[in-house]
Amino acid sequence: MEKVNNTPGGGNTSTQSNLLPGCYTVTASDAEGCRITAASCVGIATGINNLNIQLNEVQVFPNPATNQLSIQYSGAAFNYRVYNNLGQLVASGNQVLESAELNTTDMARGVYLVEIEIANQKIRKKLLLD
Repeated sequence: MEKVNNTPGGGNTSTQSNLLPGCYTVTASDAEGCRITAASCVGIATGINNLNIQLNEVQVFPNPATNQLSIQYSGAAFNYRVYNNLGQLVASGNQVLESAELNTTDMARGVYLVEIEIANQKIRKKLLLD
C-alpha cells in the first residue's frame, strides 16, 4: 500500500496525493467548532477520451413502462443490456446513436435492470414493467 501524503499549503489549504481510486469524505473544523464536510471520488483516467457520464444524462423512459421503452443519450454511441430479475439478458443493442426504442410487449411484468455502457463506463437503472 502506498503512503498517502498530506501537504499543508499554509493558511487554510492542504493537498492530498497518492490516493487510491475510491470515494473520500473530508471534514474541516475551525477554532469555533464550525464544521463543513465534502465528498469527492478519485478515479483513474484510462485514455485521452475519458468521459465522466452523469446518471441524469442517460434517459430511460417511461418508467414504469408498458409497451415501449426508450433509452437516450446524445453524447456518444452506447451499448445497452436489459436484464430480468433473475439476471438473464432479455434485450441488448450495440453502438446505438442517440436513442434506442424497445418493444416490451413480450416481456413479463416486473423489475428489470437496464445497463448502459458508454466508453467503458457503465450506468445501471432500475426499470419497472407494468
